[in-house]
Amino acid sequence: MLYFAIFFILFIVYIALFRIKIKAAFEYTRNDLGEWVVISFYTGNGLVRYEYEIPLIKKDRGKVRFKLVKGQSKELRESTKKEEKLFPFDIFEKYNSVKIYLQDHSSLFEDVRRYLNKKDIHVELNIKLRQGTGDAAQTGVLCGLLWAVAGVLVSHITRYLKFFKRNIHITPCFDKRIFEVEANCIFHVKLVHIIVVLIKIYHTKYLITQKSKRRIGGELSG
Repeated sequence: MLYFAIFFILFIVYIALFRIKIKAAFEYTRNDLGEWVVISFYTGNGLVRYEYEIPLIKKDRGKVRFKLVKGQSKELRESTKKEEKLFPFDIFEKYNSVKIYLQDHSSLFEDVRRYLNKKDIHVELNIKLRQGTGDAAQTGVLCGLLWAVAGVLVSHITRYLKFFKRNIHITPCFDKRIFEVEANCIFHVKLVHIIVVLIKIYHTKYLITQKSKRRIGGELSG
């Protein structure tokens, strides 16, 4: 009886790790009500779903506060007050910050990329963007620039991922000032893939922390 129970448990673990298909999604939303990121894991039919909501709230000093919220809601519409006007030109500031982050973690992303290609993991990128500056001419020029940036981004990603699908829509609004983004990146994986990637991430973070401690210790001792 004991052996049967152990075999049954191992069988369930095997099914959970290697057979059940899961979607891991990173969703970014920005509109006049606020800005937030959602990290979710769910089965193909959505029967089982778990989400982390990370609101991005601007303080008066211009700093960004990250707050982790566990739950099922996708938006913070009831609890989020209207923020200040969102300007499209701050996309360039975000681009620079993202670029610096990617450079600092280039080894980690390269390791994860090789793993995704090795396991033939499919990746989907969906972006819906509405932008307007209040001036028709400026809106048209900015829309063209955004399409150019999107083209460069997609071209860069397709060079490194074997299975990549994208769906991008950029809509100009010529009669008002607006900058709204709905973007998500979906990975079609299995639970074992998520565990391996998380181990890689935490291992890299640990190495970075240890390296920083050694550098600080060396400076103090010197």
